[in-house]
Formats: sequence, structure tokens, C-alpha cells
Amino acid sequence: MNRRRKLTNNTNDWDCGVQAIENVKRIARTKKKIVPHKAGIIKDEGVVEPIKYAKALKSIPKVKKVKVERTPKVDQIVEWLEKDKPSGKTQNVAIVHSKIADEEDSHYWLAFKVNKGRKSVMAANFDDSNPVKRVSLHRLKKKDIKIKRVYKLKIEK
Repeated sequence: MNRRRKLTNNTNDWDCGVQAIENVKRIARTKKKIVPHKAGIIKDEGVVEPIKYAKALKSIPKVKKVKVERTPKVDQIVEWLEKDKPSGKTQNVAIVHSKIADEEDSHYWLAFKVNKGRKSVMAANFDDSNPVKRVSLHRLKKKDIKIKRVYKLKIEK
């Protein structure tokens, strides 16, 4: 991924699902408008219809492949992210739907790799403090974070 492309966190008071789509559009360098209601996102409730959300991701022009997995392991996510090198013509990213044990709501965030071989994943909109944050695999494997669903995307750059 190009370092100059700024990924953002939820500063516009959008839903986290909308923010994850916006970050995918920034990586893909497209400006296609996606209406949140058509993507299965309802204000103050979040992503209500995951099938419509996957179809909205597929409608982004440079997204070549969308694969949805329920309750995946962290190692499977990292393996998917490392399949394509970030410097190549395509890049694998993942939108992760996770729930932290202490919090009431679940959360959508974008996972991607910058360098191959590191024991961490870069996460956009992981929390509200930083737009992009390095998250260790050890942190993701802890019991307090439960990964519910992963949308695996192959993006053409």
C-alpha cells in the first residue's frame, strides 16, 4: 500500500462499516459512492444485513474478489493477507467484524499487511485513538477479542 494514501478512523460520526468501506476505496483509489442503506447499514444499529454489505464491497470497481468467512482463526486471516505482496499489482485486505468482551457493540475494521513476515497486522479504524495502528497477532488471539466474520478482499491497484 502506498504510504501517501491516508486511511482514516471514524471522525465523521459514521458507522464503522461505512468507515471500513471508505478505507477500502482509498486503497483501491476509487471514488464510487456507496449508499449505506443499500449496503445493509442502518444508522445507530450498524451493519444489519451482511449479505448486502458483501455485495456493496463487490460493487467497488477495483475489488476483484470478495470472500466471507464466519468465525475464522487469526492465522487464516494473516495467511490471506500475506498471499499477495503489498508491492504487487493486487493486494489482499480484510474487513474484520470483531467484538471486544467489555464493549456492548461489535466493530468493523480494515486489516492489511505492509511488510511480509512481521508478527503484526496493520489495522485501520481499530479504535478511535489512531487512524492506523499496528496490532500484534498475540493481541488478536486473546480471549477478549472475538472475531465474528471476515470479508476477504482482493484489490487491484
